[in-house]
Amino acid sequence: MNDMLPSNEPAQPGFCRVNTVTRQGAPGGESLLEWLRDELDCLDVRKGCDTGHCGACAVLVDGLPVKSCSVLAQEVGARHVHTLSGLSLLKDPAVVAVLAAVDQRQPFQCGYCVPAFVLAAIALLREAPDPMEADIHAAFAGLLCRCTGYLPIVEMVMLAARSLQDGAPGQGRDGRTI
Repeated sequence: MNDMLPSNEPAQPGFCRVNTVTRQGAPGGESLLEWLRDELDCLDVRKGCDTGHCGACAVLVDGLPVKSCSVLAQEVGARHVHTLSGLSLLKDPAVVAVLAAVDQRQPFQCGYCVPAFVLAAIALLREAPDPMEADIHAAFAGLLCRCTGYLPIVEMVMLAARSLQDGAPGQGRDGRTI
């Protein structure tokens, strides 16, 4: 999980894309978390510790998980920002596989950390569709879940990875929904 933007390229001021919609004028001095929640009503971006320790505020910036409380909105520039609600509208195989695995396994208890873990899982499976368990733990570094002990979440990612390998995300090799 990153506390910084995924690229060293200078930000292009004035606009960015949030969930595929171009947004003008990200404010100066406001965190990406505050801007997404307060100005754009992206309430699926959760406010946790506000210090970058829990990762509840994770979003994808240019496809990589970033703690939005640790980034100024004005630094985003022309990058693409996705929240879970925006990604769930896409037909991306990793998104479909992870959401299907979440539905099947129900790995979360209170649900507060769901967006951050799901986004981290999607980013991982896009990069490594056949991850080892250590890869999953590394992808979840910096994310905090106080309820589950992480094992059900790791199993959910392994299920999503298997569905990607077996064919259509959300379906097993025999065509049954998983």
